Amino acid sequence: MKRLVLVVIILLGFTVQAYAKGEYKDFFNSLSDDQKKQLKALREQNKEGMKSLHEQMKQYGKELKEAMQTDSPDQSKIDSILEKVSSIRLQIAKKRTANMIAMLKILTPEQRKKFQELNKQMKGKLKGRQKGRINRGEKDKSE
Repeated sequence: MKRLVLVVIILLGFTVQAYAKGEYKDFFNSLSDDQKKQLKALREQNKEGMKSLHEQMKQYGKELKEAMQTDSPDQSKIDSILEKVSSIRLQIAKKRTANMIAMLKILTPEQRKKFQELNKQMKGKLKGRQKGRINRGEKDKSE
């Protein structure tokens, strides 16, 4: 289950990064006006739903930092904060997955196929970038 959640988060991250970089611009421009309106409404709804979760993550991050910086950190308090963080991350993953499913339902079967092809292309591009970073990291260590 944890791996599935992680994979979904990564794939959604790829999609967001790719869209932000304009990789999907032509695809989204080819959608009907009604589909564009539906997707925009979906994005706005998702944005509002995620806002409070991200604020909670920030708060727990501050609490964790404070708990770690005390003279004698309390392991049980830190564990409690980490459990809350894990819970929020799972909620975020579930919301992102639900949003992706809702988005795919707006698309026609042909559009879904094209969208999935674009995702595969982007995944390949990002894998290459990550591999390059790993290789550069190994070179840096040996120098």
